[in-house]
Amino acid sequence: MSDSVLPTLPAAEFETLPLPLLVAKKWGFPLQHYVQQDGETLYAIQDWIAGLTEEPTAKAAEMWRYLKKQTRISTTSLPFDGDRSSAP
Repeated sequence: MSDSVLPTLPAAEFETLPLPLLVAKKWGFPLQHYVQQDGETLYAIQDWIAGLTEEPTAKAAEMWRYLKKQTRISTTSLPFDGDRSSAP
């Protein structure tokens, strides 16, 4: 048996959710997302970081900018229209 304090995810229950949504559900933070007609899920990485770190979105966006500069991450920016406080 593992001594890990990290939560585990039962495979069958969450099998169809993308990892960011799995993590958000398990850790109990809202993560706005959009499922396209082709089934691809889009979300704002800074919202995911904010949920993981329990930091405000502005701080999470700053962390994301820093990470992108330090690593070779390819991203696509999409316009955001809406109030972040009204996450599902």
